[in-house]
Amino acid sequence: MGFTTVRWSRKPLMLLKLSMSLRGKFSKGLPASGREDISVLTFQRLQNHVPSDPVDMILDYYSNDNEFAEPPRLTSLQNTVPLPTFANFGDDVEFVCDQRGYESVVYHVAHQFLKTDNNGTIVDPRLLLNKVVRKISQSRRGVTVTTEDGSVYEADYVMVSVSIGVLQTKLIDFVPDLPNWKIMALSV
Repeated sequence: MGFTTVRWSRKPLMLLKLSMSLRGKFSKGLPASGREDISVLTFQRLQNHVPSDPVDMILDYYSNDNEFAEPPRLTSLQNTVPLPTFANFGDDVEFVCDQRGYESVVYHVAHQFLKTDNNGTIVDPRLLLNKVVRKISQSRRGVTVTTEDGSVYEADYVMVSVSIGVLQTKLIDFVPDLPNWKIMALSV
């Protein structure tokens, strides 16, 4: 099996950098509400630069599909340029390789405010895992959570960390209903 070598100049990379710079300037001009956001593909069309040759297509794939896990036609310009990560933390790209995995960060943070036993195991009754939530009711008295096994939990506050897919399929009944703006955001 052989490989084909493609020779190309630095011009596509310079065009990509220029395009990203223009995207950033254009994106900053959009209202923060997100209602007037456009896709990256729409921006490319406005600039008369939709990738058409193989090198441009590879660069476009790398800077969009690979980076955001969505093609340019589905990628929000406003939410990706400039990238909040770089805008908030600088241009350096840091890669952490820790054999304990990301779970160690969660436990480190959790140990700061949840009760643990002498072995360091979290025993705080406020943290419930492996429960399937079916209903979340909010009132002036607080929040009531009903799980699939019929258990009912009451609290002042509840943090919901389910995936967007769970919210879109309405597996959890919210009382009162979610606000219209959230429902509209879920339907996109």
